[in-house]
Amino acid sequence: TFTAPSGHNYVYALTSLSSDIYAGYYTIPGRVDKISPPTMTLIKTFTASSELQPEREYVYALTSLSSDIYAGYYIAPGVVDKFSPSTMEIVKTYTPPSGHDYSTALTSLSGYVFAGYDTEPGYVDKISPANMSLVKTFTAPSGHNYIFVLTSLSGYVFVGYYTEPGYIDKISPANMELVKTFTAPSGHDYIYALTALSGYVYAGYYTSVGYVDKISPATMELVKTFTAPSGHHMVHSIIAL
Repeated sequence: TFTAPSGHNYVYALTSLSSDIYAGYYTIPGRVDKISPPTMTLIKTFTASSELQPEREYVYALTSLSSDIYAGYYIAPGVVDKFSPSTMEIVKTYTPPSGHDYSTALTSLSGYVFAGYDTEPGYVDKISPANMSLVKTFTAPSGHNYIFVLTSLSGYVFVGYYTEPGYIDKISPANMELVKTFTAPSGHDYIYALTALSGYVYAGYYTSVGYVDKISPATMELVKTFTAPSGHHMVHSIIAL
């Protein structure tokens, strides 16, 4: 077990890079801890300075790409910071367009970073990591609001929405346009977790009965559902290994 230092509360995001684990906390100020998996001890911490504008609060999303870590915050505007894992200091910041607030989801694919926002409508920004600038934006269809999760598989980005019913959009990263949508079965609402494994996408729902759906990315149709045992509610995260 890794027990975080005092004040490092509410782990909202995890990612890995070069055999180390990074944990992001939903705190004021925002914090990210670099952790050694063999010993489960703290290596170094990023603590956001109050001098940063906008102030970095509530780390909600983390991802890694090449040799850097990226953090998204539940703030407006929804900035994304690129970190050096060796120094745990900010290298460069992405400031999104107006209205792209609360960066709740991050993923990486084919040399780019993708950020999703807790907004209506939902937006996904494709970001160049070299200069941390916008390449192109995907604006979700009507009713596809509040992005809480992103994942990637086989050259596509998959976007999950905190809606009733739950939707997942498959988007082309080349042109940032919609390829196809999965509409979840009745009662499978509020997508809070996504991952990919062995050619399939898996979605978890923030519902009183915990569901996980296995989805074909080719057809964007349901393959099979896992219904959690009694008392296993509100799927917050999914991981594949």
